[in-house]
Amino acid sequence: MLKILILTAAVLLSENSHACTCGPETLEEAFAKYHSVFRGTVAKIIKGDGVNSIHLNVETVWKGKPGKKIVVTTASGSAACGFPFLAKKEYILFAWQEKKGAPLSINSCSKTASADSALETLAWLDQHHSTDDGEL
Repeated sequence: MLKILILTAAVLLSENSHACTCGPETLEEAFAKYHSVFRGTVAKIIKGDGVNSIHLNVETVWKGKPGKKIVVTTASGSAACGFPFLAKKEYILFAWQEKKGAPLSINSCSKTASADSALETLAWLDQHHSTDDGEL
C-alpha cells in the first residue's frame, strides 16, 4: 500500500512540474527581451493539436516589423503557458521568434495582455518608445 501511495505522489508531482511557471519581469526587461512588441486585434483563431494559430490585424508597432497582418502561435493549453486569446479582442503583444523564418510566438509569461487591461503598459510604451510605422 505504501508503494502505491509513493508512486501516486510521484506521478502527481511530476505532472505538476510541467505546469507553467513565470518569473517577474519589468517592462524594460520585456521590451529588450522580445523581438516584436505591437498592438493588434484578433481576426481569427485556429486551434491546433498543441499549438494555436492566432491571426491578427496589427495597429501599432513599437518594436519589430510584424506587418499589417500576422499569424502568431501560442500553446493550446494553459499548463504549457498558452495565452488565452479571444476573437475580435485587442491585445498588446510581446512576441519572440525561435529562429529566422519561424512564426512569432506568444506565451502567458510574456507581458502580452488585452489592451483594455494594459493601460500602464500602453502608457510606458508611448512614453519610452516611439511607434515604428516603417513596415506597417
